[in-house]
Amino acid sequence: MLFDLNYRSRKILMLAIFMILTPACNFPSNADKSATVEAMSQSISLTATAGASSELSSEDSLKTAQAEATIESSQVAATQTALANLSDDSLAATEAAVAPILDQLRSYGVDPSQGRVAWAHPPASLEVEGYMQTDFINRYMNTTVEDFVLSADITWDTQYGSSGCGFILRSDGKEEESNQYMLILSRFGDGRVVFMTVANGELVDGKDMYATGLDPRFNEPNGSTNQLTVVGRGTEFSVFTNGSLVGEVTVGLPPTPPLIPIVPPTPEEPGLMDKYNQLLEKYEEEVEQAQANYRARMAAYQKYDTNFERGFVAMAVFSESGHTSCLFENAWLWIIE
Repeated sequence: MLFDLNYRSRKILMLAIFMILTPACNFPSNADKSATVEAMSQSISLTATAGASSELSSEDSLKTAQAEATIESSQVAATQTALANLSDDSLAATEAAVAPILDQLRSYGVDPSQGRVAWAHPPASLEVEGYMQTDFINRYMNTTVEDFVLSADITWDTQYGSSGCGFILRSDGKEEESNQYMLILSRFGDGRVVFMTVANGELVDGKDMYATGLDPRFNEPNGSTNQLTVVGRGTEFSVFTNGSLVGEVTVGLPPTPPLIPIVPPTPEEPGLMDKYNQLLEKYEEEVEQAQANYRARMAAYQKYDTNFERGFVAMAVFSESGHTSCLFENAWLWIIE
């Protein structure tokens, strides 16, 4: 199976405590961002780990895809031959289908003359039901990427905000102890995107990006459609929603330490002390857990190589619980050459 992540803790509670103990403001604090990525990472990690025991059909298996990748060069040659033999009408239709992709590439800072369309995927739907479920799809699993652009229009229906839809990037396809990047779009906090690095099955680092506020066209409610696009060049990744840049990630860097908010002063009202002490005790427990997670991530970073130069890509669904569905439309992959 594609996933084998192993971090387990109660980070959603930590986020709730941070929100209680820190003053409300119009914009999220750095501490809130740190807690959010911990919460989402934990939920997604548990989901992926729980899904690791599920079976895949032979046509969807990444192990099979890994073997198929050995014949990719011959398939590319055959495709080029077929394109050369297209009739004028077929060639015009093909060019018409590619034209919108070329227009989008320019808006992402990618030169359309430096690369090719690897595939344009037909509409695909992923649905999972139950606690900690995951699934993925790509009809062109034999394609591996180095520098690339991957894009899809995603329509979601998630029972829980921390469930989401997204991409698997540069995966080595191992059933256990996988190496890959994960990009997840969710309704969590009115719209978040999380980029995660998984090395040898361990969550090494994650970056939380706010779509809401940066993307004026972002739609959070169920049934909404948002376009998710990622441009990967070497160790640099740029993430877009609906054409707006919402974040940039450099992989291979040390994990970011957790940002812990200052404990608020003791309340003056004696009647609030019992409640305050209860919250403070939970706060200290969760702070210690956040620091322990950081130490574990740093240990994994020092132990494993987190620069994955080439691998498979796929569209994926991650469910915390209940019913989650993701519809991927207008999905395409561009190879930067």
